[in-house]
Amino acid sequence: MDNVSFRYLKFYTYVLLFTVLAFFILYQGRILFIPLSFAILISFILYPICKMLEKYTGRVVSIAVGLLLLGVFGFILFQILANSISLVQEKFVVSKDKIVALGDVIIQYLDNLFVITNEQRQALVQQLYDQVLQKSFPSFPALFLPPPAPLLFF
Repeated sequence: MDNVSFRYLKFYTYVLLFTVLAFFILYQGRILFIPLSFAILISFILYPICKMLEKYTGRVVSIAVGLLLLGVFGFILFQILANSISLVQEKFVVSKDKIVALGDVIIQYLDNLFVITNEQRQALVQQLYDQVLQKSFPSFPALFLPPPAPLLFF
Protein backbone atom coordinates (compact mmCIF):
# COMPACT_ATOMS: atom_id res chain seq x y z
CA MET A 1 0.00 0.00 0.00
CA ASP A 2 1.52 3.29 -1.02
CA ASN A 3 1.62 6.44 1.07
CA VAL A 4 -1.15 8.30 -0.82
CA SER A 5 -3.75 5.55 -0.49
CA PHE A 6 -2.81 5.13 3.18
CA ARG A 7 -3.47 8.85 3.76
CA TYR A 8 -6.89 8.56 2.09
CA LEU A 9 -7.71 5.50 4.16
CA LYS A 10 -6.62 7.31 7.30
CA PHE A 11 -8.64 10.41 6.35
CA TYR A 12 -11.85 8.46 5.64
CA THR A 13 -11.37 6.47 8.85
CA TYR A 14 -11.18 9.72 10.82
CA VAL A 15 -14.25 11.10 9.02
CA LEU A 16 -16.20 7.94 9.82
CA LEU A 17 -14.99 7.94 13.43
CA PHE A 18 -15.94 11.57 14.03
CA THR A 19 -19.32 11.11 12.31
CA VAL A 20 -20.16 8.14 14.52
CA LEU A 21 -18.87 10.00 17.57
CA ALA A 22 -20.94 13.09 16.72
CA PHE A 23 -24.11 11.03 16.32
CA PHE A 24 -23.38 9.23 19.58
CA ILE A 25 -22.88 12.51 21.44
CA LEU A 26 -26.06 13.97 19.93
CA TYR A 27 -28.03 10.84 20.82
CA GLN A 28 -26.75 10.70 24.38
CA GLY A 29 -27.17 14.45 24.87
CA ARG A 30 -30.73 14.60 23.56
CA ILE A 31 -31.98 15.27 27.09
CA LEU A 32 -30.01 18.53 27.06
CA PHE A 33 -30.07 19.43 23.36
CA ILE A 34 -33.83 19.20 22.74
CA PRO A 35 -34.86 21.78 25.40
CA LEU A 36 -31.86 23.91 24.46
CA SER A 37 -32.89 23.94 20.80
CA PHE A 38 -36.47 24.88 21.75
CA ALA A 39 -35.14 27.70 23.92
CA ILE A 40 -33.03 29.01 21.04
CA LEU A 41 -36.01 28.78 18.68
CA ILE A 42 -38.23 30.70 21.12
CA SER A 43 -35.55 33.34 21.58
CA PHE A 44 -35.30 33.84 17.80
CA ILE A 45 -39.08 34.17 17.62
CA LEU A 46 -39.31 36.62 20.52
CA TYR A 47 -36.32 38.82 19.65
CA PRO A 48 -38.01 41.02 16.99
CA ILE A 49 -41.14 41.47 19.12
CA CYS A 50 -39.12 42.39 22.21
CA LYS A 51 -36.87 44.73 20.21
CA MET A 52 -39.89 46.57 18.83
CA LEU A 53 -41.60 46.80 22.23
CA GLU A 54 -38.37 47.92 23.89
CA LYS A 55 -38.61 51.24 22.04
CA TYR A 56 -41.86 52.06 23.85
CA THR A 57 -41.38 50.32 27.20
CA GLY A 58 -38.51 48.96 29.25
CA ARG A 59 -36.67 45.74 28.59
CA VAL A 60 -38.35 43.72 31.34
CA VAL A 61 -41.85 44.80 30.28
CA SER A 62 -41.17 44.00 26.63
CA ILE A 63 -39.88 40.52 27.53
CA ALA A 64 -42.93 39.91 29.76
CA VAL A 65 -45.30 41.01 26.99
CA GLY A 66 -43.48 38.81 24.49
CA LEU A 67 -43.72 35.78 26.76
CA LEU A 68 -47.38 36.53 27.41
CA LEU A 69 -48.04 36.66 23.66
CA LEU A 70 -46.17 33.39 23.23
CA GLY A 71 -48.26 31.79 25.99
CA VAL A 72 -51.51 33.00 24.43
CA PHE A 73 -50.42 31.74 21.03
CA GLY A 74 -49.45 28.37 22.53
CA PHE A 75 -52.81 28.10 24.32
CA ILE A 76 -54.72 28.85 21.09
CA LEU A 77 -52.61 26.31 19.20
CA PHE A 78 -53.27 23.70 21.90
CA GLN A 79 -57.03 24.35 21.70
CA ILE A 80 -57.01 23.95 17.91
CA LEU A 81 -55.07 20.67 18.15
CA ALA A 82 -57.34 19.34 20.93
CA ASN A 83 -60.42 20.20 18.88
CA SER A 84 -59.06 18.44 15.79
CA ILE A 85 -58.12 15.36 17.82
CA SER A 86 -61.63 15.18 19.27
CA LEU A 87 -63.09 15.44 15.74
CA VAL A 88 -60.90 12.56 14.58
CA GLN A 89 -61.98 10.52 17.61
CA GLU A 90 -65.66 11.18 16.84
CA LYS A 91 -65.18 10.08 13.23
CA PHE A 92 -63.42 6.95 14.45
CA VAL A 93 -66.40 6.09 16.68
CA VAL A 94 -68.74 6.49 13.69
CA SER A 95 -66.53 4.36 11.46
CA LYS A 96 -66.20 1.68 14.17
CA ASP A 97 -69.71 0.44 13.39
CA LYS A 98 -68.81 0.17 9.72
CA ILE A 99 -65.66 -1.79 10.56
CA VAL A 100 -67.62 -4.18 12.78
CA ALA A 101 -70.20 -4.68 10.01
CA LEU A 102 -67.41 -5.35 7.50
CA GLY A 103 -65.84 -7.87 9.88
CA ASP A 104 -69.21 -9.59 10.24
CA VAL A 105 -69.58 -9.84 6.46
CA ILE A 106 -66.05 -11.26 6.13
CA ILE A 107 -66.71 -13.84 8.86
CA GLN A 108 -69.95 -14.92 7.17
CA TYR A 109 -68.16 -15.21 3.82
CA LEU A 110 -65.36 -17.30 5.35
CA ASP A 111 -67.91 -19.47 7.16
CA ASN A 112 -69.66 -20.18 3.86
CA LEU A 113 -66.38 -20.77 2.06
CA PHE A 114 -64.59 -23.00 4.60
CA VAL A 115 -67.51 -24.33 6.71
CA ILE A 116 -65.94 -23.66 10.13
CA THR A 117 -67.87 -24.29 13.32
CA ASN A 118 -68.04 -21.75 16.10
CA GLU A 119 -65.77 -23.87 18.36
CA GLN A 120 -63.14 -24.18 15.64
CA ARG A 121 -63.30 -20.43 15.04
CA GLN A 122 -62.82 -19.73 18.77
CA ALA A 123 -59.86 -22.14 18.86
CA LEU A 124 -58.28 -20.42 15.84
CA VAL A 125 -58.78 -16.98 17.39
CA GLN A 126 -57.26 -18.19 20.68
CA GLN A 127 -54.27 -19.68 18.86
CA LEU A 128 -53.76 -16.48 16.86
CA TYR A 129 -54.04 -14.42 20.06
CA ASP A 130 -51.44 -16.58 21.82
CA GLN A 131 -49.04 -16.39 18.87
CA VAL A 132 -49.33 -12.61 18.59
CA LEU A 133 -48.74 -12.11 22.30
CA GLN A 134 -45.87 -14.59 22.36
CA LYS A 135 -44.13 -12.80 19.49
CA SER A 136 -44.92 -9.34 20.83
CA PHE A 137 -43.84 -10.00 24.43
CA PRO A 138 -41.47 -12.96 24.40
CA SER A 139 -40.04 -12.35 27.88
CA PHE A 140 -43.38 -11.54 29.51
CA PRO A 141 -44.82 -14.55 31.38
CA ALA A 142 -48.14 -15.85 30.09
CA LEU A 143 -49.58 -15.81 33.61
CA PHE A 144 -49.89 -12.02 33.57
CA LEU A 145 -51.53 -11.76 30.16
CA PRO A 146 -55.27 -11.13 30.12
CA PRO A 147 -57.57 -13.63 28.45
CA PRO A 148 -58.68 -12.71 24.95
CA ALA A 149 -61.75 -10.52 24.78
CA PRO A 150 -64.70 -11.99 22.93
CA LEU A 151 -64.92 -10.68 19.41
CA LEU A 152 -67.84 -8.38 18.81
CA PHE A 153 -68.90 -9.76 15.46
CA PHE A 154 -69.18 -13.49 16.33
